[in-house]
Amino acid sequence: VNNQKRFVQKSNEVYHTLFSQLKMDLTDKNLIVVPDGVLNEIPFEILLKSNSPESKTFELDQLEYLFEDHSISYAYNLSSIFDNRDTEYETDYQFLGIAPQFEGDIAEGTRTCNENVLSKLYCAKEEIDELNTIFNGVTYTDKNATINQLFDHNSSIVHLATHACVDYDNPELSKIFFTDNYLSSHDLIDRNLNTELTVLSACSTGNGQYMEGDGIATIAKDFMYAGSKSLVTSLWNVDDCSTKDLMVHFYKNLKEGQSKTNALKNAKSQFLRNSQTAYSHPFYWSSFVLVGDTGTIVKSGGLGIWAWGTLGILCLLFLVFKFFRRK
Repeated sequence: VNNQKRFVQKSNEVYHTLFSQLKMDLTDKNLIVVPDGVLNEIPFEILLKSNSPESKTFELDQLEYLFEDHSISYAYNLSSIFDNRDTEYETDYQFLGIAPQFEGDIAEGTRTCNENVLSKLYCAKEEIDELNTIFNGVTYTDKNATINQLFDHNSSIVHLATHACVDYDNPELSKIFFTDNYLSSHDLIDRNLNTELTVLSACSTGNGQYMEGDGIATIAKDFMYAGSKSLVTSLWNVDDCSTKDLMVHFYKNLKEGQSKTNALKNAKSQFLRNSQTAYSHPFYWSSFVLVGDTGTIVKSGGLGIWAWGTLGILCLLFLVFKFFRRK
């Protein structure tokens, strides 16, 4: 997508092929995509509804992106759309953030994979700290960001800001890194990670080897098999600091009570509107996609069970007080 005009042409061609020629109904604002083959590598958000031959940049006021009119989420298969949608987990914290420490020299400012030298991530710790001010929870950074911390806590949201490596030949060896070691797809087989949302803020966690009949084999999928109701995962190597900015928008939207899919959609729009022109390129904002459950993290429109319980106790104490006062 380095050539802007070529991107516009090809993106509109894919849109036309998928939606216009197949006469698919796009009246619904919420789209759930179950991709197959090469479509696993394409974020549908960047498909263009018109050719826009006169556009010069990738900015919103220049191009008509599909995600502007639709909240887009993804599913690994049709049955997974209905799995665990009503499941509620007991949690200790609302947010668990982990950002390991790496010693290698900075490499192009991305969270790319080089197992020989894992580069420093200058914005990962800042990302975790800022997100924790939005969802007050627990964080482990630098030398404390170990694998055990991931499984020692029950949290509604797990956020990993780190490096990840894809093994296209042996998908079970794809891995995500912590300060002390790495966690592979194979390691996740017997693990339980019952979370409302897992955010893999790393490179290419949604990419992997295509398996005929089983879709694409990714480490993100194994996090879902381990019990995550939904995932935010990446389709390519992501920029370190722009990822932090996108995630801050996403979490603020979640905190406001937006659904996961709307929160990510609006985060991308906010990122585009608030970034310099150079960062409007889809590389910086469209890699992350939502897979699985699209509901809200912050419940609105009513009191929780603890609030009702507290209110009931206060009412009872008030009645007891009134009774004895009359006596």
